Amino acid sequence: MLSLKNGLALGAAIFATGALAQDADNIVLQMEEFTCRDMLVRSGFERDFTIAYMHGYMSGKLNETTFDANKLTLATDAVLDFCISNPDASIMAAFEKARG
Repeated sequence: MLSLKNGLALGAAIFATGALAQDADNIVLQMEEFTCRDMLVRSGFERDFTIAYMHGYMSGKLNETTFDANKLTLATDAVLDFCISNPDASIMAAFEKARG
């Protein structure tokens, strides 16, 4: 699995080059309906990208402007633990519990 720092860097590189838009079908997700199970069954890159996206979403929601890799790694572990125990919970609930 990608480390958080590498996953974020890879995600940024993909967006910067436009590769994601050229190579992937358009997918529209309602994040409040996206469950922990939905995240857990994703492939490594898709799961890492979802986690990175949700960290970005939460950072924006919490008005955080500092990237603290250790803090985000601990929050990721908390999200995964929560999701394994609560697969039908929303991914937003998992991140709000871990980061909120």
